[in-house]
Amino acid sequence: MRSRNIEFYAGTAEMPATELKGRHFDIVSMFQSLEHCRDPALAVRNAVSALDHDGLLVIDVPNMACIGFEKYGPVWWHTDAGRHLQFFTRSSLGSLLEQCGATPIRWEYQGFVTQFMRFWIDEMTLAWDAMRPKTIRPSFLHSLFYLPKALVASDDRKYEIVRVYSHRS
Repeated sequence: MRSRNIEFYAGTAEMPATELKGRHFDIVSMFQSLEHCRDPALAVRNAVSALDHDGLLVIDVPNMACIGFEKYGPVWWHTDAGRHLQFFTRSSLGSLLEQCGATPIRWEYQGFVTQFMRFWIDEMTLAWDAMRPKTIRPSFLHSLFYLPKALVASDDRKYEIVRVYSHRS
């Protein structure tokens, strides 16, 4: 299908559309998708193989090294139980990229304020009430207690999202 000069094909990161076989791209992006893959290594290998010689692979995933995950575990809103199949930290994502033939060239983090928003805390509380894990029940007050620790933490602990830019190795 073509619309406004944009091509759409049915496929997944693990099983790309046959129309894409042998094609190469300047940029391949995987924003908030790798964590949904059953075989993230296959997905990354496919993405790397689709890159032009100087192409750029950009991957953006929830950061499981975040203090919010440490605090709330399985009910942390980025765990997204039932939909997120894989979980990553900067270290594990970097290792995966290197195993799949990609070299990280730049890391970024984002999503600090979101973890202290009442909407997401209320969502975590609903998950906690359903699961009753061995973690503290989420509340706005409990989140405020870890705010000072999060404010002074390193980026890989402070932010909810980790993004990496990579080239083919």
